[in-house]
Amino acid sequence: MRYRRFGRLGWRVGEVGLGGAWLGGRRNEVPIDAAAETVRTALELGVNYIDTAPVYGNYYSERIIGHALEGWRKEVFIATKVGRLPDGFDYSKDRVWRSFEGSLKRLRRDHVDLLQIHESEVAGWEGIFGRGKALEAMKEMRDQGLVRGIGITGADLDLLARAVETGEFDSVLTYNKYDLVTQEAKHKLVPLAQEHDVAVILGSPLHMGLLGDRKEELLRERPSYVTENMVRKLDRLEEVAKEFGDSLAQLALRYLLSDPRVSVVIPATHRPERVAENVAVSEGPRLPEELVRKIESF
Repeated sequence: MRYRRFGRLGWRVGEVGLGGAWLGGRRNEVPIDAAAETVRTALELGVNYIDTAPVYGNYYSERIIGHALEGWRKEVFIATKVGRLPDGFDYSKDRVWRSFEGSLKRLRRDHVDLLQIHESEVAGWEGIFGRGKALEAMKEMRDQGLVRGIGITGADLDLLARAVETGEFDSVLTYNKYDLVTQEAKHKLVPLAQEHDVAVILGSPLHMGLLGDRKEELLRERPSYVTENMVRKLDRLEEVAKEFGDSLAQLALRYLLSDPRVSVVIPATHRPERVAENVAVSEGPRLPEELVRKIESF
């Protein structure tokens, strides 16, 4: 595993983290001991950054991580979120506090390394920065030593950019905006984050599965985040992956790791063997710059 600096917080973080969205499977069908084994496998392979949220698996993801970390003594950075819950969205100060306290119990920890606003576009500017809203609560938590860093997540790049410019956030996470089929955030958000020394976290590096196991399913269903232009790129991307000796999923991860401004990429899985494959990409060769340019020309 290669490690990178996590923005102004200065943490030494493995460049491949573990996304917790699917730790329990798509329907929480994975028993907690089996799911915890995936987390332990990741830790043993050098992963030291784990991302989760209350809504992932209706709190199950946080419970799995808490179970897996029992007895683990090496440094690991745990990131969770507030604002989105299984029963809906609520960015009020009181609900953010209650959500966070529940996360601490499920994670079995006395603090969280990074607390993030979940889906900031739903909160809007007022829900983030308003009096009695999310950020006010999160800063209180940090002042009390319950949180080490404060982050923001979402898909609205304009909102994320404005938030980064305020200087209030230590990290920014986006998804489906920077991967093999779209580079919007690479140009719109990443340079700004670098300027402010804000850590960049990339979720869903496989574009919700389009570049992995869910490709055929998503090509049939065509959700809004799978555009015709993206579909047209797939055959050429498959050719590049084959030339490099990668699967499309491996190429997707290797491509993002070619950008040194990215702090950590967090592929989500419940399979230990997939974790091992992801870590192997970090340990393998980087993409040549000319291949990166070729991919971005599609």
